[in-house]
Amino acid sequence: LLNLGYALIIYAAFSCFAETAGLGLGAAVVIMTLSSIGVIIPTPASAGPYHFFFSQGLHQLYGVPEPAALACATATHALATLFYLGVGGPALWVQWQRRRP
Repeated sequence: LLNLGYALIIYAAFSCFAETAGLGLGAAVVIMTLSSIGVIIPTPASAGPYHFFFSQGLHQLYGVPEPAALACATATHALATLFYLGVGGPALWVQWQRRRP
């Protein structure tokens, strides 16, 4: 379920850029898979490798110009972080409230 949500975030980010607007959900799953490789490389916040794999996947596989591909990677990272904070923060607060006597 989490991976589907992340693929939908990537798909939504595609619509924000003219260069990626024509890419479908299948492309979002491919880019999610590639960017996951970048996430497992141990760096702070996975920022460098994540953006590299994401943007190079868009550039090499789908012909998206590198600046637009990197912008899309950065926007997706921001959207995903905001989504996880927006959903995860309240969920954590609810769990804390349930554990209190």
